[in-house]
Amino acid sequence: MALYVPSKAPKSASPSSVADQLLARHREAVARASTLAAATDHANVIVTLASLGDKLTPDHPVAKAIGYRKALALVAAHRRSELASYRRQSVRRLSMEGRKVREIAAELGISRQYVVKLRAELGAGRRR
Repeated sequence: MALYVPSKAPKSASPSSVADQLLARHREAVARASTLAAATDHANVIVTLASLGDKLTPDHPVAKAIGYRKALALVAAHRRSELASYRRQSVRRLSMEGRKVREIAAELGISRQYVVKLRAELGAGRRR
């Protein structure tokens, strides 16, 4: 098997240093690929766990693979994320309707400060 030497390699580079460079690039590529695969697997696990909801048991394959407590924590984090998204969308919708901060806070059952924070993140003004 012949060693591939890239044309960009310096002329003074020895074959072993070129091989070392290629090996280092290969290791970096493998590390990036495994990181991407792990992130994809993590997202798939969260979607799977979120679809289970309250039906998650210690005998579920995902719970066995990552641990029951960790699976429960992922489900809880996903629910909190969904709730935050719902609140953000509600604040946006009510702000577009022209509601005041205290009206939005009362309707959604959240603090005025949180409504002000969300409106600032959304680019809406601070209407009292």
